[in-house]
Amino acid sequence: MKTPSPKQNLLIVILLAGLFPLYANNYKVSSTADLVTAVGNATAGDSIIVASGTYSCPSIIKLEKCGSAEKMIHLIGSIGNRPVLDFSSMAVESGNQGFKLSGNYWYIKGIIIKGAGDNGFLIQGGNSNVVDFCDFLENRDTGC
Repeated sequence: MKTPSPKQNLLIVILLAGLFPLYANNYKVSSTADLVTAVGNATAGDSIIVASGTYSCPSIIKLEKCGSAEKMIHLIGSIGNRPVLDFSSMAVESGNQGFKLSGNYWYIKGIIIKGAGDNGFLIQGGNSNVVDFCDFLENRDTGC
């Protein structure tokens, strides 16, 4: 296997810096507890990267923090993976959403949201948010 040249390495660093801004935190999530903690700690410019797998989520995950136009908060599946956030253990009940987004400037990509007791993903009052390449399966009301 050929080793990348210094120029190629620099290009990779520049590309990654565009995806994950410098001086921001990158939370690598591999459990439901990690996800809830990362969402609670995230600030403008941070990225929450969810590893492959299925995560059992028994309660609503609230996305209340705000990014900015220059520094969105990213919640994304790890490269090449589509993690499943499974809310099937929730009671079927109005108000039991999987995600409730009320913050601004979130970028959510590559997540599968399944089995919430109501909406899989409720956007409520937030502005300038992007939901990209996400699937909503078997939620008890609308997906998003």
